[in-house]
Amino acid sequence: TLPQPFAMARAAVKTAMAGQGYKLVHDIAENENATRRLLFWRKEEEDVILMVWQEDLYNTGISWGISKRGDDGDDEASGAAEDQKALSSQFALPVLQDGHPPANNKEKDED
Repeated sequence: TLPQPFAMARAAVKTAMAGQGYKLVHDIAENENATRRLLFWRKEEEDVILMVWQEDLYNTGISWGISKRGDDGDDEASGAAEDQKALSSQFALPVLQDGHPPANNKEKDED
């Protein structure tokens, strides 16, 4: 979660990705009021897919995936630690462990 309103967080993500040399290829609205967006970025042989969505007025959810294309043009899924650490530090996100997010320590509410 980014502790910013949706419009600010989306602008910050776009600025940060462009600043790292990524080119925005697609920006797709996933709902009617466009507060859920799928962003597809490309830099050389690397693709990043980001989903950003409004959680509430002051917080924005974010998730991402990184893919590297091989020399033969085939996509090759990448769990490269350095790629994830760089992206995570840019947005203060948790680094994936073995391709999975860290365990959620929040207790589930029971009704």
